[in-house]
Amino acid sequence: MSTSTPKIPLSNANRKIHPLEICPSSSFDEPGLYERQQMTLSVDDVMRRLSQREEDIADIVDPRNKSSPNDHSMNNKSLQMPSLRLLLTGIAVVLGAGFHFGFQISIINPLAETLQTFLVQSLERRYAVQFTDIASTVLWSSVAGTLFIGAVIGAAIAPSTMAKIGSRWSFVLTSSVMLVALAIGALSKPIESAELFIVSRFTVGICVGMATTLQGVFLTEISPVYCRGFMGTLAGLSINIGFLLASAFGLPQLFGTPSGWPLCFFAEMIPSAVLLVVSLFALFESPLEYLRRGDDLKARKAIDAYYRRAQQHPDLLKELRIELSLNSNVNQWKSIFTDRATRCALYLSVLLNVTVSFSGIMAISFFGTLMLSAIGFSTRGAALANCLSTLSGTAGCIVGSLSIDKIGRRFLILVSLSSLLAINVGMMGLVWTFVHYRMQWLGYAFLVLFNIFLFVFSVGVGPMAWFISTELTDSQNRPRVQSLSTSSQYITCFICPILYSPLQKLVGPFSFMLFIIPLTFSTLYIYCFMPETQQRTISQIRALLSEGIRDFNHETQEKSLANDCAR
Repeated sequence: MSTSTPKIPLSNANRKIHPLEICPSSSFDEPGLYERQQMTLSVDDVMRRLSQREEDIADIVDPRNKSSPNDHSMNNKSLQMPSLRLLLTGIAVVLGAGFHFGFQISIINPLAETLQTFLVQSLERRYAVQFTDIASTVLWSSVAGTLFIGAVIGAAIAPSTMAKIGSRWSFVLTSSVMLVALAIGALSKPIESAELFIVSRFTVGICVGMATTLQGVFLTEISPVYCRGFMGTLAGLSINIGFLLASAFGLPQLFGTPSGWPLCFFAEMIPSAVLLVVSLFALFESPLEYLRRGDDLKARKAIDAYYRRAQQHPDLLKELRIELSLNSNVNQWKSIFTDRATRCALYLSVLLNVTVSFSGIMAISFFGTLMLSAIGFSTRGAALANCLSTLSGTAGCIVGSLSIDKIGRRFLILVSLSSLLAINVGMMGLVWTFVHYRMQWLGYAFLVLFNIFLFVFSVGVGPMAWFISTELTDSQNRPRVQSLSTSSQYITCFICPILYSPLQKLVGPFSFMLFIIPLTFSTLYIYCFMPETQQRTISQIRALLSEGIRDFNHETQEKSLANDCAR
């Protein structure tokens, strides 16, 4: 005689059944399956699902462990690369954003003396005053620093601008203003107006701050999770390209002359013009932005535009809605500090951006030629070596872009920080030895470390600081955290050269301690508290940040799975 298996009504169970015990693994594959099931379970059902719990956890913690019927797993390596449309969109965006930051901080290195002379002569002629050498230096330092003051303002207003008009029209706005500002900067020479040049640099700074904040958020939101890191590193690559071109354009053999320097600014207008045209005629908003507006049809079109067909699956819109629902009831700046996961993400991203400024890169950007001259190079040789050395940074960015989605963010950042720490110690030792013994061959050893520094910086912490905050935060807080992160880098970019220049004159080689101490602290902090974001959803990343741990333990696995089941 057969006996039927007794049913256990969930509403009358003697004990509370944890969501992990009733969440079937198939519910992650077939949309709506769990909702269609009856609200009573047999003992056999419960036991079977309990046995599948660890399998479900592994699928959520590492999607690569799971074979998907929709073919969006990592088994197909081509899915790790962006579609052609996504790649071209990313290139246009970063050339109109990050490129200008690299170009602007680099162009004043070879043109420093030329531009300083132009400003002083223009002001002396207009106002009948005489500038001393010290006053001229202070004037030039102040004008150079207006870029970062403007960038902080631009980063601060970017979140509200995005919320009101969206990313697409924000790019149109920043590109248009950038074109006008660069034209004013170039025209300040023929009309002999230092005031116009100062206004131009400040306005360019505002546009740079807005555009770099926009690019990080936008690229993260339009990129599939499997190529999110690759797309994020495009920002760092564009900065290196801008740095390289500015170093070349500023050489006396090209445009680095008293009459030719305006051509540098006219050339810089080209990427902004490209982004303006693309934004007006070819750019889709991110799928998340369309979902915020309640337009599912356009969200689907954006997915079709940015995702490969094999990367699209029936649950994609549902997953995006889940991401959008995180902290959806909170829309204020204070939520950044009251929500633990967001607060931890802010600390990590701000720390990385501050460390970028105090890694030594700003000293190289502003004083690279001077540093090489001090170690034994001729002035012309130092300028040429500084220009060619930027190629190693570009090579580092390319290597980082191709490896980030395979190796992971955390590992690359830690290797980069620890390597930069060792390189700064080595540079300090070489400079100290040269000062005391004047061995000319040390100049070439310093140049080797100089190139290794740029390569290592560009592989890891350099480009990742620009977008890591967008991976650590939910969509509601993403623009604000990105704004604060980029602002912290701009502020410290302004402070670092001011501190380094007098410190170098005061203590000589030991001025490298300005970089060694922050790098040591950051390496330890990142090692202890930063989780890996590679191939993880925002809900998984938030679970790690909320617990203050680097990787999933059993309790955090259960919490992450329970949250996904509840949704």
